[in-house]
Amino acid sequence: MHAPAGPAAAGAAAVAERPPGGEGEAAEKNKQGGGGARRSSSPPPPAAAAGPAPVPLLAVDPRFAGTWIKLKDKSSSMVEALDALALHGLPRRAAGLVRGVTVQLRPKGGGGAAAAAAEGSGGGSGGGGSGGGSGGGDKPAAAGGEAAAPALSSPSTTPVETEFEFDVFSPLPILRVRERYVIGGPLAKARRRDLRRGQHSGRALAAEGGACLRLELEWPDPHGGRGCDEFRLNEAGELVISSELRVNAGGQLVKFFAVHRRK
Repeated sequence: MHAPAGPAAAGAAAVAERPPGGEGEAAEKNKQGGGGARRSSSPPPPAAAAGPAPVPLLAVDPRFAGTWIKLKDKSSSMVEALDALALHGLPRRAAGLVRGVTVQLRPKGGGGAAAAAAEGSGGGSGGGGSGGGSGGGDKPAAAGGEAAAPALSSPSTTPVETEFEFDVFSPLPILRVRERYVIGGPLAKARRRDLRRGQHSGRALAAEGGACLRLELEWPDPHGGRGCDEFRLNEAGELVISSELRVNAGGQLVKFFAVHRRK
């Protein structure tokens, strides 16, 4: 039969288990402290919040996008261009009734939401040269280990494939012109701007680091020829379209321009 364990027996057992050299007390403290690792009194810094997705960098200035009204008093005459294309009657009168254009820029395949983000503050085209019609740092971390606020959306460093679309608006439905291109992409087809039967082929290109949008067009006979439109914003924020065309038959080069204000 075993004797019951009293206070004296318990004390003797504790002394027997204590390591030599006075290390028992330290070992006991380490045991109570969770293995000897010293804990920090300050909490870990919170994880940085994810910032908004970068805004796609379009191939040209996104300010081109928007609705633009033609300023006839600031624009040149189109008589010489209409004569070179031998336009008479209704098509000739319709060219003078163009009121402006609506321009859309969006990442290719981006859909409506991407288009809205890209439009920002608009741009456009008008007075289409060929065919005789009118076209279109991060914030430093705060004291106390707080995470820095996420940076604002910023453009990506590589331009994305950009779709360029414009509509000409006029009181005459017959003058409806809508063209769509991929900037720097392949040739695209659209209805002839002089309202004759058939189509023209066109290609949109970015120039001057995106400050200029160049549209090159070619159309077949009758009165076949070539032309180009160059879209830029002037210092007043107006859209200026400088156009030229050359009809194959006579080889005459005609230049004209149109100025637009934002609606």
